[in-house]
Amino acid sequence: MGGFGSSRWGWHSKATTVEDCRLLDLGDLARRGAFVLGYSAILRWFRGKKEVASIGYSVRPGAAGGLVLDVSYRMTKTGESVELPIRLEPTPLHFGGHRWWGRCPLSINDRPCGRRVGKLYLPAYGKYFGCRRCYHLTYESAQEHDKRVDARRRNPAALDAILDAAYAPTS
Repeated sequence: MGGFGSSRWGWHSKATTVEDCRLLDLGDLARRGAFVLGYSAILRWFRGKKEVASIGYSVRPGAAGGLVLDVSYRMTKTGESVELPIRLEPTPLHFGGHRWWGRCPLSINDRPCGRRVGKLYLPAYGKYFGCRRCYHLTYESAQEHDKRVDARRRNPAALDAILDAAYAPTS
């Protein structure tokens, strides 16, 4: 018992993490002053000093007076060009100014997601940027969590007994 593959977890693959994806941080773009009509630029990703990916983006007026972030890039594996419009909307802050949000452009089972998000992700298997919920993404830290720690926190007497035994003086 307890050998390699002896549990169902042997065949379980971990969920993709946000750290494994390309990140489109709308808050960062807003801080750079990107959400102005007619603004266009290129966002690049590097591994060390080598550029590994890039996307072009521009801001145009949207329906009902809002803004739209048009993102364009080419899929490396297929060579396919992708054009992705992301609706933008500001919310006022208590001490002045505003924060920019995007609406998730993905559709799941023919139903548009439309979640208000500050970050969009593109996993290696994806074609479009989307929210964490649509891609079922998690964080590395969530996958590293040890549930035994929770059990010990719920029963401090057991933790005290373990610590007392560990630090008991030897004769």
